[in-house]
Amino acid sequence: MVKLVQERVVLIKQAALALDIHHGMLRTWMREIAVDLRQAFPGKGVMKPEQAKNVQLKQVVGRLKIKRDILSRATACFAKDSL
Repeated sequence: MVKLVQERVVLIKQAALALDIHHGMLRTWMREIAVDLRQAFPGKGVMKPEQAKNVQLKQVVGRLKIKRDILSRATACFAKDSL
């Protein structure tokens, strides 16, 4: 559909109506293709580099929260034992 809109065969609103999506979504897809065709729709589990980095950072944050919780509990145990 994006190709048909780009080639001016179909209007954006007509294409969006045919796909049963909002025309803004189709415009977003067109912008993504204009920026980087190879990265626009990676598919098959391949993420854009910034998405992969976000996933990696979320995993790091999760591990740090676990470590923080463990240290917090250990500190509470040591404080309780010293009384």
